[in-house]
Amino acid sequence: VANAQDLGEWIGATGHNVFNFSPNVRPVRLDTYIQGFETNQFESRQLSMVKPAYMSITHRSPDKPVIVFTSSRKIARRVTHDFLTMAAAEDKPDRFVHVKEKDMMPFLK
Repeated sequence: VANAQDLGEWIGATGHNVFNFSPNVRPVRLDTYIQGFETNQFESRQLSMVKPAYMSITHRSPDKPVIVFTSSRKIARRVTHDFLTMAAAEDKPDRFVHVKEKDMMPFLK
């Protein structure tokens, strides 16, 4: 990650707790994909990125964890809702659920 310090600050980690390793020494390979968008207006750009991001996730990592970074909690919630809607439209509403229903029940009450 090129900006590990910024990423660490964003998640609340101090400088002493942030480590950045070269990709060739990682125990698990990290794949990074970057896709550009030419929409200038912020809200329109955010909306235009959701479908391509979903398609990339389902194509490149259908069964493995993925991290999607957004600029705010509000946008993260909107993107999550859109991803779940797209999964349901494909008749795979549980695509992103990797826990048994009985283990989730205490949190859903």
